[in-house]
Amino acid sequence: MDVGYGNLFLRPVAIKENEIQTDGQNYFKIEKYSASEYILLMSANKVDFTPKYVFSTKSQPITNFIPLCRDKQTKPTSYFVKNKVCTKPTLDGRSTLFNQKLIHRTKEQQWEYMIKEESQLRNILKSEFNVVIY
Repeated sequence: MDVGYGNLFLRPVAIKENEIQTDGQNYFKIEKYSASEYILLMSANKVDFTPKYVFSTKSQPITNFIPLCRDKQTKPTSYFVKNKVCTKPTLDGRSTLFNQKLIHRTKEQQWEYMIKEESQLRNILKSEFNVVIY
């Protein structure tokens, strides 16, 4: 599962070069990028693939990730400090809370709901994402 992007895999994708795989909503392909790296490509239609990121299978010590994780959680300029973000896949698309907006997307349509009060925000977090803020 890709926890870094929030809108890619619903299930793990095997590292099999040039083989098209699906998670039930999108299509993925992994290609060799360099001697030690791969590139992940994604498509909604199994034809037009867009590069998403480059990765390596080389093992990394967990300590390499600590500074970046800390910055994402605490640095005032961090996207996640500056914004309220919560997202999850649904059976037919994705639900996302972004600041004062709830967004529901399917392949066919998208609708947005503006959140005007803190009580609405808390209710949406609980009902849509099973998140309770005390």
